[in-house]
Amino acid sequence: MILWQKRAIAPPAGEFLPWACKVAYYQVLTFRKRHQRSRLFFSEHLIGELAASDSTLSTSEVARTEALQKCMTNLPPRSKELLKQRYYTQRSVEEIAAGLGRTAQAVSQSLYRVRKRLLECLQTRLRAADGGD
Repeated sequence: MILWQKRAIAPPAGEFLPWACKVAYYQVLTFRKRHQRSRLFFSEHLIGELAASDSTLSTSEVARTEALQKCMTNLPPRSKELLKQRYYTQRSVEEIAAGLGRTAQAVSQSLYRVRKRLLECLQTRLRAADGGD
């Protein structure tokens, strides 16, 4: 949710994942500081090592992220709004259905179709990027 809230200052797609990892790193440090007295926490040294070990992202991860962003831009506004309500605001299918005046089953089916469409788009884009069919 923090990344969504900071989307206005997010860098371009190719630089997004390293930026997102850095934001997550600082969120972990903030959480750790707030829960310092807890007996179960990681040292700053370990957190730094974990962050450093995953800071270099493979080109395939970057390609998948860029493909997903492009696929998302091609979705109709209604589909984008449905995904936003479900995954950004974390509303239940029942809550979304009540707000839209639809049944939960109809909303669930719509979400299934949108996710399927995104998956197909991703697979097509990634195959094309790999020089496949």
